[in-house]
Amino acid sequence: MAKVTAEIMLLNPCKPEISGVQVDAVVDADVISLYIPATMQESLGLATIEEREVIFDDGKKAMVPFVGPLEIRFENRICFTGALVVGKKVRLGAIPLDDMDVVIAKEKKQLVANPDGPIYARGITL
Repeated sequence: MAKVTAEIMLLNPCKPEISGVQVDAVVDADVISLYIPATMQESLGLATIEEREVIFDDGKKAMVPFVGPLEIRFENRICFTGALVVGKKVRLGAIPLDDMDVVIAKEKKQLVANPDGPIYARGITL
């Protein structure tokens, strides 16, 4: 899967008095969640909800904070999620990508709104 970066806005919807943070996130559909560094948890005033286990590429495991809620904005898309606090870069994974109905345009090597629904995010019903 292609990995690209995208400029996203992260906000704490529970604390509107705190300014959001504009970041260049690594878009990585091979991971599931949103990952943020500890400094971002602090700057957005995000509460730790629980501890979760993560497994690193080398097979090592660690318990890390799961924080939230977080609001993610990308172009005309928005979603609400939690985040795992790990690493030094923001990584945007499959769940928030799906929730915002955005895709990686491989030929452009960039994140874009789903071309099948560019005006608003769509969901699939069962």
